Amino acid sequence: MVREYALASQPEFASATLGTIACSLFFQVVIVTSVYHKAGFLILFREIFYVLTFTKPGVDVHRVASNAKQLPLATITPKIELVALRGVELFAEVIPSTVIQAMAFAKGHNTNVAILSLLSSILTAAFISASISIEKDIDSENRWIGEDEEWFNEQVRVSIFEDFIEEEGAKKKLRTSIKLLRERREQKEEEGEQET
Repeated sequence: MVREYALASQPEFASATLGTIACSLFFQVVIVTSVYHKAGFLILFREIFYVLTFTKPGVDVHRVASNAKQLPLATITPKIELVALRGVELFAEVIPSTVIQAMAFAKGHNTNVAILSLLSSILTAAFISASISIEKDIDSENRWIGEDEEWFNEQVRVSIFEDFIEEEGAKKKLRTSIKLLRERREQKEEEGEQET
């Protein structure tokens, strides 16, 4: 959209959009530096590189999904780091750029690319918000998984994120899955009590 605004002689929108990206990157680098400053230069450099190449969200999601251990000398857990960085991305980049694009749209910049970009920004804000709130519910520390409940990781988690646009569908699946896990846990506990 920066190029689109520049070509349409609207440099104020181009500058504002670049400013939101720069602001988000700055705060993400500050957070990463505060988390990994004791971990050594190579680890700090690697984490800053992830931020500057826009791959940090994927790296953090992988760490949380795989229950990766906290790196030595890191000041927070991968889950807290994911939530902090996604929150910065949401409030420093996604929401402001959505407002900027809406303002440009209201001032007559309503090309197909602008409409698509505005919708994309709105969906990105929804996805980040959903992923932050759902992560607590599906975190391994908040669920019980027995040997036959491994399907939870593979099936339910994926289907919830596929349905993030349909908020009620995702909530219903999550409630059903949690209810099913609780029932299985209670059933296993009853079986364990009957054996003793």
